[in-house]
Amino acid sequence: LKRAVQAFFPARHYACPGADPTPKMASALSDAQAALKAEDLTKALSSAREALASFRSSGKDADAASALEVVAKVETESFNHLAALQAANESLKIYRKLKDGKGEASALSTVAAALLAAQRAEDGVWKATEAAKLFSKSGDKAGEAAALETAAKCYGMQQEYEKGLKAAKDAAALFKGDASKEGAAMCLASEMMAGLDNTDEAIQTAKDVLSKATDAKDATLQSTAVDAIVNACLKKQEPEEAANAVQLALDGFKRNGDQKQEAAMLSKLATLHLLNKEPDQGVAPIRDAVALFRTLGDKKGEANAMATQSQILLEEGDAADALRVAESACELFKDIGKKGIDGYIVAFETIVNANVQLGSAEEALQVASETLKSFISARERKGEAAVVMAISDLFLGRGDLDGALEMLDKAPELYVSVGDKRGEAAAWSKIAQLRFVKNEPGLALRAAEESLAANKKLGDKAGKAAASQLVAEAHFLLVKFGQGNPREAMRAAQEAVSGYQSVGDKAMEAGALYVLANAQLMSQANTDAMKTARQAEALYQELGDGRGQAGSLLLVSGGYLGEGEYAEAKDAAKEARELFRQIGDSAGEDSVEDYMDTLKQYESGHLNRA
Repeated sequence: LKRAVQAFFPARHYACPGADPTPKMASALSDAQAALKAEDLTKALSSAREALASFRSSGKDADAASALEVVAKVETESFNHLAALQAANESLKIYRKLKDGKGEASALSTVAAALLAAQRAEDGVWKATEAAKLFSKSGDKAGEAAALETAAKCYGMQQEYEKGLKAAKDAAALFKGDASKEGAAMCLASEMMAGLDNTDEAIQTAKDVLSKATDAKDATLQSTAVDAIVNACLKKQEPEEAANAVQLALDGFKRNGDQKQEAAMLSKLATLHLLNKEPDQGVAPIRDAVALFRTLGDKKGEANAMATQSQILLEEGDAADALRVAESACELFKDIGKKGIDGYIVAFETIVNANVQLGSAEEALQVASETLKSFISARERKGEAAVVMAISDLFLGRGDLDGALEMLDKAPELYVSVGDKRGEAAAWSKIAQLRFVKNEPGLALRAAEESLAANKKLGDKAGKAAASQLVAEAHFLLVKFGQGNPREAMRAAQEAVSGYQSVGDKAMEAGALYVLANAQLMSQANTDAMKTARQAEALYQELGDGRGQAGSLLLVSGGYLGEGEYAEAKDAAKEARELFRQIGDSAGEDSVEDYMDTLKQYESGHLNRA
């Protein structure tokens, strides 16, 4: 177990630049590009920095800019997003100084890719669009198409699927003649179609690509097309069709003797069963995938498959075996280095959860603490942030709210240090929620506003809506303390409603409407509050949520009370009470009875509405 949590990242050794020679510079840069392709990120970064230092010392600015682009790409692959952006922007600055239009387009495209990796979609679209225009101006169709692909992915991240679809189709048109790249762009278009709920068209588009890729024996494109089909099938809520698509591809690769793709498809099939909450169906495929990857000597594939296997075993209730497999996966991830960080985190989380299931919460905390020390020692901030979040959950599990918050407070800065806006937004959101539990609305408001700012930078509509709702709830609570701003509560709640409507999340929209109606009541906008509460009630009814429906009716009653319409207020309250009775919520019934007693006092004049 201890070996599984020891530091596993090799120390960086930067080569000292020589005084001269040009052939060595070019060779170092070529070595860096080859190492990047081979996913040897340590060697790639060392070689790229060696070339960069040599080019700089000899005054070769254009070559230095090219080396900086390679550095940026390596740092992006290593999840060092801030370092990647710094290198890419420095490259861009040099090209602009040299008035090198082609170089500027290339650097802009590299900046856009780094922004996409950092999940800064809004900025990514801007840079990718700039790059596409410059590539178009110079007649570089391949460069323009690649930039448009990046723009499409950024639009998809923002849930701007119409714009993403256009960008993806434009990229495919520019790639005409390169079947592999054109097909990949059409798979991206399929993802956008699925986002627009055009699932049948999305499936057919991906199937067309799959057919051509199969004829051309393009295994990589086949895999991409299968992913697009699965994505659309899941959006259509047809998991069986998704599994069939993977199984067909699996059978094809098996017939052709392509063991690497066979193993990959087995892993996908198992993951799909895990997502569909049928882990028992994933046991055999993932076992076979692990064995195949091991036979092929593919450590990364084997480690990732074992991480998935550990998740499946845990879901199956076999915590002991899950723990054993996850620990073995961590051993393999240690040898992989930076490229294994995501898989390592998955396996680590399984180790923690398995220990908790086995009744060894203290052991889980010890493992997490050792892992944290390992990441701190290796200066692996992404892993450190993930472990900090996991430890906060462990503290929460034993009722230590202060301990959980103490750990959580470290997370945003860690995510900022690696340019992970999504992680930062999630951390601030969790902090806000725990501050609510501690009845600290002022601190909750600050955290909610930070989460909102991060989600805005991401262009994440659902994230923005959730953070806006937290802001509204914080203002609502602060008003009760004689602080806060009712208008801000209403504005934020309305933003939350609009955000959830734009992504079609009715359950969350209903909750946001409930918060908005409360804020309107607080501001004595009684008519608006009743209208909003009725909208919430209708949504809750559609969703079959009796408790939400009853709560909304109480808000309707509150609106009538505010207007002095006591009979209508009583009728709405009685409806709420009946709903609580139907769902067996005695506490809800009691709360309505208490409310109706208060209502009678208002009606009799014993209490003043003003």
